[in-house]
Amino acid sequence: MAEISIGSTWLKEHFKLLNFRLSHKSFLGIRSKVEIQQDGTVIEFYQMNYALREDSPLNHFEFSLKYDDIQPDFFKSVLSAISVDEIVAYIESAPTGKYSRKIGFWYEFLMGQKLPVEDRQNVSYVDLLDSKLYFTGKNIKNFRWRINDNLLGNNNFCPIIKNIEQGK
Repeated sequence: MAEISIGSTWLKEHFKLLNFRLSHKSFLGIRSKVEIQQDGTVIEFYQMNYALREDSPLNHFEFSLKYDDIQPDFFKSVLSAISVDEIVAYIESAPTGKYSRKIGFWYEFLMGQKLPVEDRQNVSYVDLLDSKLYFTGKNIKNFRWRINDNLLGNNNFCPIIKNIEQGK
């Protein structure tokens, strides 16, 4: 069976973003397996039950938020290649969903543009980054998306530091 890319790996191939080095590459395979290359790149194989219902950029972006490393410059290139209408439709298909809200947050944070959607209401706040996997900053409540912005910086300078003690 040939490797089937998923998440950031699929997005990199789909949008031909060859100038980005992914620190975590995901593939679908027969069995779960993790390999670490000499340069530190993690190659992870997920069983077929992780396959997406639809091969769309935003479904792969959501997978990336769940399982791949957070890479804001890469995310910005991906989000700039997806139409605003497509992003809005994805968010509105799951208006209170944790990952649709994270996609909305990342879009506005990275692109510096407000999406034409209503603020999320009557939903619990969720952390943007998993503090077990990343070094995080103080939670700043983002009322619009109901996200605890725990990034270490702002959209001008925002280091993402993985906690290798807790990471994969």
